Amino acid sequence: MNLQVKTKNHACSCPGADLVFWILSSAFVSWGFFFPGTTRVLRGVVLLAGILTSIVVISSTLYMFWSTKNGCDFHFLGPFLFTSLLVLIAFALIQVFMPMGKLGSTVYKGLAPILFSAFIAEGTDNLIKRFNYDEYIWAAISLYLDILNLFLALLRR
Repeated sequence: MNLQVKTKNHACSCPGADLVFWILSSAFVSWGFFFPGTTRVLRGVVLLAGILTSIVVISSTLYMFWSTKNGCDFHFLGPFLFTSLLVLIAFALIQVFMPMGKLGSTVYKGLAPILFSAFIAEGTDNLIKRFNYDEYIWAAISLYLDILNLFLALLRR
């Protein structure tokens, strides 16, 4: 059984992809069994963050497919998102050295999920329009990191 990525004129066969898929899948499933105590304490928070992340990813993906069909382009978001991420990092560093209390923490916790949701939308747009069949691994890694950042931003208390 080989995984194949097919486009209109090309097919890329990856003979070792099945083995890698099963190794990674078993690793992620086994982590759930080895570390049950970490999620037992905050089970409700983790579940809520997972549900919210799933809703954002599914709705963003559906919207990107719809907007691609209608000719919309979201490539212009890249520089704005990068600048916003730098501002968020600077804000976090300022919080470390000069704590701003609950207000600063609330602002950070409110802006981070919005920013990472926009990163997911832009990453999905890039995945659909800009990556070709040889770059699907980088596209998947990029989108995975966007989803992980959103999940971690939602877990912050």
